Amino acid sequence: SHLVMQYYGWRARAGGGIFVLDKPGYSLDARDILNGQLEKGSVLEPSLHWDGKHIVFSYVENAGRDFDPSTLENETDDAHYHLWTVNADGTGLRQLTQGPFDDLMPTWLPDGDIVFSSTRRKGYARCFGAQFSPRWDTYTLHRMKDDGSCLMRLSCNDVNEWFPAVSNDGLILYSRWDYIDR
Repeated sequence: SHLVMQYYGWRARAGGGIFVLDKPGYSLDARDILNGQLEKGSVLEPSLHWDGKHIVFSYVENAGRDFDPSTLENETDDAHYHLWTVNADGTGLRQLTQGPFDDLMPTWLPDGDIVFSSTRRKGYARCFGAQFSPRWDTYTLHRMKDDGSCLMRLSCNDVNEWFPAVSNDGLILYSRWDYIDR
C-alpha cells in the first residue's frame, strides 16, 4: 500500500536466487547459479558488472517470517537487506554490508566501486505510521569499494533516493521521492 513497504526486508517472501536463462529467446528454462544457497531469503535488484563476470545484489536472509512492525528495533540487524556479490558462474558468494540498515538497488560504477540506496543516514519519512515500524526509512545514496570497505554517504537528503544508474559520461543518475519543491 506504500512505495517503501515493498523494500522492507521483514516483508519479503522467501524463495530467492539468481537465475540465468539457458536459451534466451527460445525457452524460459532457467537455472539458479547459486544452487539454492539463498532460497530461504529474498534477492532484489541484481546488477551485472561491466566486465560481465560479477553480480552485486541485495538479499534479506529472514524472508517469510511473521513480524509485528511495532516490535522491530532500529538497532537490531534482523530482516534487513544487505549487499552481496557473486561471480557470474555462481562462485565466490560473499556478503558486503551488514548492520541494522536496508541496503538496496546496487549498481557498479566505472571505477569498480558500488553505488546503492540505504537507510544508513537514519532518517524518517514524513508520512509513515505504526504499520510501517519505527525503523529508519529514508533511503539515500551511498558508495563503497567492491569489497565493502570505504563506505560513505553521498547525500544527506531528507527524502528517498532510488535506482541509481550510471550515465554514458559517468554521472550517477537517480530518482527522488520528493515532498518539497514538487
